[in-house]
Amino acid sequence: MTPLIDIIFLLALFFVLNTSFRQERYIDVDLPESETSEDLQAAGIVLTLRSDGTTAIDGVEVSWETVTAAVKARADDTGATEVIIRGDESVSYGRAVAALDRVRQAGLEAVSLQTVRQKP
Repeated sequence: MTPLIDIIFLLALFFVLNTSFRQERYIDVDLPESETSEDLQAAGIVLTLRSDGTTAIDGVEVSWETVTAAVKARADDTGATEVIIRGDESVSYGRAVAALDRVRQAGLEAVSLQTVRQKP
């Protein structure tokens, strides 16, 4: 009986040590709805545009003037090649385009706009 218990504990230890717990690095914003929205599990840089005008990169607040430099620095640190823009539904179209422009100025061309699936 003892060897069986040892094996069970070893299996439990194996699964605990090999399980990766995904950390949510998102800030709550009201994302716009879309019928074709997909669940993304990308490992890119998350640029959040909040309704109050503040901006965050991977959960860390940055000033609007330093977005380009911060995205470039984050890409250099992590090796990420994609940026996911999470804009609040109330953010103006001009602000979203300006964020896209700043990401491109940082040298990253792969950009996604995150939305949520429309509720039936």
